[in-house]
Amino acid sequence: MQISGVRPHPTHQPDGRRPNPEDKDISLVDSRKNEANERTAFTVDEAKRILKAANDLGVRNAAKEWFRLCTGMRPGEILGASIQDLELGQMNGVPYGEYTVNWKLEELKKEHGCGNPDKHGVYPCGYKRGAACPQWRWRIPDGFDMIELTGRWCLTPPKSKRGRKVPIIPALAQTLEAYLEATDDIPNPYGLLFRHDDGTPIEPEEDLENFRQLLENAGVPNAEHRSRHETRHTVVTILMSMGVDYGLVEEIVGHSSRLMVEHYRHAGLKERLAAMETMNKPLQLDSYKLGDNEG
Repeated sequence: MQISGVRPHPTHQPDGRRPNPEDKDISLVDSRKNEANERTAFTVDEAKRILKAANDLGVRNAAKEWFRLCTGMRPGEILGASIQDLELGQMNGVPYGEYTVNWKLEELKKEHGCGNPDKHGVYPCGYKRGAACPQWRWRIPDGFDMIELTGRWCLTPPKSKRGRKVPIIPALAQTLEAYLEATDDIPNPYGLLFRHDDGTPIEPEEDLENFRQLLENAGVPNAEHRSRHETRHTVVTILMSMGVDYGLVEEIVGHSSRLMVEHYRHAGLKERLAAMETMNKPLQLDSYKLGDNEG
């Protein structure tokens, strides 16, 4: 994937070298509370209320939440979603699509590139923080694949295998078409699907805060303690309850716990779409006229 104005990480090293740290502590998320530890799911009624509350926000703000609850993708994969990896079209006159998961948004650490500290822990540049060093470099293993965005934010490979195909069901395809039209005038220097009005990525803390506000608007209990990963678990729960083959569910949502599935399970787009469309009935997706409100 080539994004205008963005280059792979080796060209971004101020000293022209690839760092090769002794450890692999490269992500700032490592030191934060792991939201993914939450393993609960929303009920079908809660999911319907969330979709309705999102729709009330207008398509520019609702699309990300529909994308979240209708794909089962991980939060970082959603925030790092690329327009170039989204394909929308029609099948027998019905809108549909497919998203290829190649990247996730991640905040990476920077380290000193000016040399080693002296016995007092002082670096040659005189700064304590690696990010302040004039010769800073990314704290990543040699050959680590990434695309720099802005600040410490980068696109890095997803947790599960790259190239995972996620079907875009008609209701979501309709929303995304309206969203793309409504946001066509917003700058997009990094090719992101969801972004701020200045084109910069939406940061996880902001995304979580907005998501919990949405839950509160939807009347979901304990909104301030709920997790974005619960939408992922909700998708899995609904698909399984509708009788979708477990191997196919894993292939769609990208569970990394049973990667052997990939050796014998390669569903086509029609099969994946049919699986995801089983969500239409319990969530009553056809009852929403998505994209009508472009506020």
